[in-house]
Amino acid sequence: MPIQTMNDVQLLVLASMSMGQRIRFIREIMGTLFGKEKYTTKTLATKLQVTPQTLTAIERGDSLNPSFNVIYGLAKAFNVKVEVFTDEYYESKPIKPFTVGFVDEDEEIDVDWENDDPEDKSPSVKPEDNSRLGLYITQHFDNGETRIVTSHLTNNNINPVRLVETLCRITMELQILDQSSMDKKHVQFSDLKDNPYNLAVRRYHSLLTEPEEFPLGQTEYWNNLIRQFNEHARHYQKQKEVQ
Repeated sequence: MPIQTMNDVQLLVLASMSMGQRIRFIREIMGTLFGKEKYTTKTLATKLQVTPQTLTAIERGDSLNPSFNVIYGLAKAFNVKVEVFTDEYYESKPIKPFTVGFVDEDEEIDVDWENDDPEDKSPSVKPEDNSRLGLYITQHFDNGETRIVTSHLTNNNINPVRLVETLCRITMELQILDQSSMDKKHVQFSDLKDNPYNLAVRRYHSLLTEPEEFPLGQTEYWNNLIRQFNEHARHYQKQKEVQ
């Protein structure tokens, strides 16, 4: 039965996307369930009697006013409600899970949105809603030495939007430093293709979709590592002074 229920991580990713990105995200899931060749833009376009370029434009966000008939057709092809493509759907907290796919590959079914268990009050816990942001700024010298210049931990919890915004600003500052260091004597145009916000959003998506690349550890262990580094640095500094 190739039906998949969107989990908390997938719902968070969808909430941060545009309509076109959500369509592509769900299309790729359908491809995983039923075979990628059955859910290419070309295959779907044939079923919906539109051009592949039309679907590509919607997914990329180039089509600002896509036809409702096309959007409805996509929803039917994925067996989801049209609402799951909209921003409004993800404004409710917790976000209501939904399913994609069909019990039978050739069967179309209607998802009953009213049959959720009313007694199920379990919250959808998202680590991003219960976290603060910490920042360390370090100097790394050409002779192999490193020191911590400053550190800061926010007093208040941050949400995913604030996390992405902060990553964007930090990324932008680093890009400016990298770009200006190429020619310290002249102002020059940047040839960077990726804007900081897109890079920040991609990093946020990676946190959710590739947790193995960003493993969680105990805070006390992290604090011990910083203490050990500072103790080593003080000892190293005294040795230098003696020499």
